[in-house]
Amino acid sequence: MHVSDLCRSVIARLLLTPIFAATSVEAAASSDPWRHSESAQFGGNYEFYENVAGKTDGPTTTVNLKLEFDLNYASASHEFDNHIEISEATTKTPAFRRYIKRSDELEYYSYYKRFFASTEWLGLFARFDLRTQLFDSYDEQKKVETYLIRRTSGDTLRVDNRLKLSRAFRPLTLLESFGAVARILEREAQNITLRTGPAAKQIYADDQLIVNDVAATGEIEVDELRDVFTLGWGLGIEYSGELEHLGLKYRSYANLLYPISHSLEDEDGRSNIRLMSSEFGVELAYSFFSWMQLSYDLSRVHDPLFVDKPQITHNFFLNIVFSNSSPS
Repeated sequence: MHVSDLCRSVIARLLLTPIFAATSVEAAASSDPWRHSESAQFGGNYEFYENVAGKTDGPTTTVNLKLEFDLNYASASHEFDNHIEISEATTKTPAFRRYIKRSDELEYYSYYKRFFASTEWLGLFARFDLRTQLFDSYDEQKKVETYLIRRTSGDTLRVDNRLKLSRAFRPLTLLESFGAVARILEREAQNITLRTGPAAKQIYADDQLIVNDVAATGEIEVDELRDVFTLGWGLGIEYSGELEHLGLKYRSYANLLYPISHSLEDEDGRSNIRLMSSEFGVELAYSFFSWMQLSYDLSRVHDPLFVDKPQITHNFFLNIVFSNSSPS
């Protein structure tokens, strides 16, 4: 299949494949190289404290939702994976009488691999990644605070208990890469894939804010973010698998981008090695039943050209799962 035919085919599939099937999917022909899956995970918890030492009296409610959509193509030498993931969580506590956002992520990737006939474990790849948020973000405080907002146009002070940090779909991170890919290990329950090649990253974040620290004077320091464009060399490795008899799925990954050229002037004169961006993550999912899953996600993202400090996220949820997929 030519690449142009493959692109037309995936567009048709994305338009015609329903997101949620109302009825069971008819058995597909064994020769069909396309596979799709959709899942929705919903969870939450409710707590109420009264006269408990170290706790604020009143109810605490947390609700989370995770949606995943996959459309994949696989043949003897071609693989084309498309994935969309939306994760949302909100909470209400005695300190905040309204629901506030706890997490908000939209991730998408499209990943094409073409393996050589002579060496089936080695080939070429092209990949596109997108990461952003769907809603506005705010810094929420229990009481009125003084914010010291450091913008390129000058510092300003603001007194409030709620500061808007960023709008919907900002920051927006795009990453394009291509090069060589190798299947180091490929088994039914274990897979290791390594890829490397030229890469370009764009982060659109102009006029957005990030909380930095609390100054000695008690003011909350807030920095202004800027757009960042990077061209460099990327390296990525992924280890994934499933222990079906234990009901456990796992995935770990590491991605590095060495900057050869970038859009910002580094006032500290740091070397390219010190400006290299990195991303590490671990994902675990344990299924008690087909409809109940315990999941843990850990990610550490560090891009010195964007934010000096590493951005670390932990998510631990017990969810009710609704899923649908094409037959094997």
